Amino acid sequence: MRRALFTITATVTVALTGCSNSSSNPTTALRPTPASPCQTSSCRIVSKADINGDGSLDLVGLAFTPDQTSTPEFPEGTLTVRVSTPDGIQQTQVAKSSGPAPNNYYVGAFRISRRSGADLVFHTVEGLGNAEQFVVIGWTDGHLIQIPTPPDPQPVQRDPNIWYFNSSHGQHYWATCGSGAEVTLNKLRAAVEEGIPIPGGGLRESNHFAFQNGSWTPTGSENVADNTFSYTDFHPDTDTFQCDRQDHQ
Repeated sequence: MRRALFTITATVTVALTGCSNSSSNPTTALRPTPASPCQTSSCRIVSKADINGDGSLDLVGLAFTPDQTSTPEFPEGTLTVRVSTPDGIQQTQVAKSSGPAPNNYYVGAFRISRRSGADLVFHTVEGLGNAEQFVVIGWTDGHLIQIPTPPDPQPVQRDPNIWYFNSSHGQHYWATCGSGAEVTLNKLRAAVEEGIPIPGGGLRESNHFAFQNGSWTPTGSENVADNTFSYTDFHPDTDTFQCDRQDHQ
């Protein structure tokens, strides 16, 4: 009985000593909590996520400043994105062209262009029959940057930093993400359009890309039969970026 008591006491002493040593190790100290990224009443905090890739949560603030010619129906102006990390606040601005405003500018934080740290997605213009417009904000060398869109198989004269998804007229466009630094752009065609069957039925086209050195490189594609198209079950605000969210409450 005495031997058993001694063994338990020794074990507890070693465990407490180990805890004391690890807590005094500066490499395990917690990083300071980021300050609020919002300094004005027009700014609101929209997310808490690891943006700079250091493993700790950062705070994301967003503000919209309308131009003098802006109207409630077709707002035009500037989106200001502010990210507060333990090292300070970084800011970038995105021009919002004239067009219908979505329900929410902020979509979410996803692993798109990097394996470590999340990119921020903003819905800037609602399509209403035209292309939905999104902006992706990433992080490099301590600064926020706009992530360009992957190359368009049918290029037109558009802003390379705007992600266009034309989900209408019997087609849905959306993006899926891998484990980071890779993305797939998908297009699903309806089997029936305006009551008329399409020869060959529904078709899903998927184009894969990898991100490196500031640009996207095609890595493959495939076309497969797919009759899952729905005219009612696709919502551009929530269904265009079908990636695992990195936001935390």
